Amino acid sequence: MEKITRDTNTVLMNKVFELVKENGCYEKAGAIMDYFLAEDYKVQELSDYEFDFLVKLNFGGSEGIYLDCYIEGCFRESNAERKTERLSCGTFKTLDESLDAMKIMGELAGSLTYFASQYVNKELDRYTPTAQREAEEKRRAERAAK
Repeated sequence: MEKITRDTNTVLMNKVFELVKENGCYEKAGAIMDYFLAEDYKVQELSDYEFDFLVKLNFGGSEGIYLDCYIEGCFRESNAERKTERLSCGTFKTLDESLDAMKIMGELAGSLTYFASQYVNKELDRYTPTAQREAEEKRRAERAAK
């Protein structure tokens, strides 16, 4: 079986952010952004695609507006019990607390969600569990042998 490159939550976040910027969906947010940090503490390889990319937009505890990005669901093939898990992917922060800033951050949230779905679907092999890939290869080989 061909070795597959797996993404981590950090790689996923950075790829999605690249797509947002490449598609012209970051200019307004970039003008007010204080920082973007991809997850660098709890980094995990993603080996299952049964997850959702979620964003949480909220005021910070002391200042600004935060947009926190997560994946939630089954993203590890070793999760045999198929329990829902949540894993951070990254955070965007602006110091601006205005209604306009909230709208801009909301638009960014929509763009991130859209491009996360596009990216994962395009790169589905990176997220397909090994057992599923092996079963698909076996079926292809059996069909070819007929």
